[in-house]
Amino acid sequence: MRTRTALIVTLATALICTALAQITLTTGQPNQWKIEIVDNEVDTASSTSIALDNNGNPHISYSSPWDGALKYARLAGMNWNIETVDTSYGVMGVSIALDTNGNPHISYCVPLPLDIENENAASFLKYALWTKDNWDIQIIENDNSVYVIASDSSIALDNKGYAHISYYWNHRSKVGYASWNGENWIKEILDNILDWRWGTFGWRGGTSMALDSDDNPHISYYNSALKYARWTASGWSIETVDSGGDVGLYTSIALDKNNEPHISYYDSTNGDLKYARWTASGWSIETVDSGGDVGSSTSIALDNNGNPHISYCSSNGELKYVFLSATPVSEFVWIILVAVITIGITVLVAWRKFLKKRGIVK
Repeated sequence: MRTRTALIVTLATALICTALAQITLTTGQPNQWKIEIVDNEVDTASSTSIALDNNGNPHISYSSPWDGALKYARLAGMNWNIETVDTSYGVMGVSIALDTNGNPHISYCVPLPLDIENENAASFLKYALWTKDNWDIQIIENDNSVYVIASDSSIALDNKGYAHISYYWNHRSKVGYASWNGENWIKEILDNILDWRWGTFGWRGGTSMALDSDDNPHISYYNSALKYARWTASGWSIETVDSGGDVGLYTSIALDKNNEPHISYYDSTNGDLKYARWTASGWSIETVDSGGDVGSSTSIALDNNGNPHISYCSSNGELKYVFLSATPVSEFVWIILVAVITIGITVLVAWRKFLKKRGIVK
């Protein structure tokens, strides 16, 4: 009897230690960003956008203004499948969203000048969607009287599958917002741009949009800093997220299950990829990649666990992909874990004292 009881106590102690070791191994690992190259033949000024399907697989749309093509890449197993969507020259401001069937919808801009000498242009805000058999490409807005009508766009689909697009209205220095109501495009001006950062073809600033569970738009954009705007019952609410240096270029936004924003963006001062997320105490900001001049043309998406996945470009012509591979153990979880183990050990000690008092064990 004594041998059996001692064995039970020993096994119980071993189980607790094993559980503690298992929890430490599975959840106590530090966060790690894993990076891989999708396409090594893109220009340093390329535009990228990422979305995750229901299985957590990444879909990336991107372009290089020098190649002139809009491309689409998706991860199938261990390999990336890449195809050309639109061969229009000068494609920029690419944005992708997936519908409930996993079909990609892409918004983008084609501001190619037809007559540079007379400053006449065919400027398009375009929209492409996969229809199971081929790509259906539409022109949402065009203007032949200006050099560039739009140089950056961001697309999101509402609960009805209707598209919402934010974009830079360059020749008027505005941030534009357009939404499809099933019959027409409704357009409005969100903010006046103080510094929309004309670069090659002028898309360096960037705007990005996501819709919350009520289909309200949340938009991040560059305006001499990283800005964040959201639609409320009383109108647009705008705030500054990060103003530490020349930051906020090439921004991208995603919302988690609580409708809280997560934003990736480029720190031009240091040449770094940065990441900001809203917490109960305010904005939490960190540097993700600082290996060289990296972080242009960012795009962010969240998986089912709320972990961020980001595509972006480096100055040496690489398209890069980074994701957070582990969820940290919160202080509250560790407090509960320690409490459970303490209670378990206390119970075992008390039980052994009881057995000794009864003369069952020595």
